[in-house]
Amino acid sequence: MIKPDEFDFVVESKEFIGELVNWFEPDVVVDFTTPDAVMLNINTLRKETAYIIATTGFTDVQINKIKEYEHLKVLYAPNISDGINLVIKACELFNKIWNNADVEIIEQHFKDKRDLPSGTAKKIAKAFNAD
Repeated sequence: MIKPDEFDFVVESKEFIGELVNWFEPDVVVDFTTPDAVMLNINTLRKETAYIIATTGFTDVQINKIKEYEHLKVLYAPNISDGINLVIKACELFNKIWNNADVEIIEQHFKDKRDLPSGTAKKIAKAFNAD
């Protein structure tokens, strides 16, 4: 586990980080911004920079555009917490055993959440081969 004090620097921004990426030349960028900001940020990456997209709410068009950057080190991880990724793996296993199960996903968020259903809920639905 990497601790915050093990980083050389941390930049907090809600939007475009391209100029900072060019200035600092980081090894890794973890992007928690917005889908629109990600689409700007991904264009500024150097091929040496690993880019982790931890943002949700992308349109299908945006996801397809991100796939065009396969020549770069890009990881799309809508939720990077250990716990939820274990849940997703458990859902995939459950689906293999009981693939005709009637599954309902219920989620609760704060009132101003931008993307509903969330990227995490979509990922869980995908584990069940559901919409």
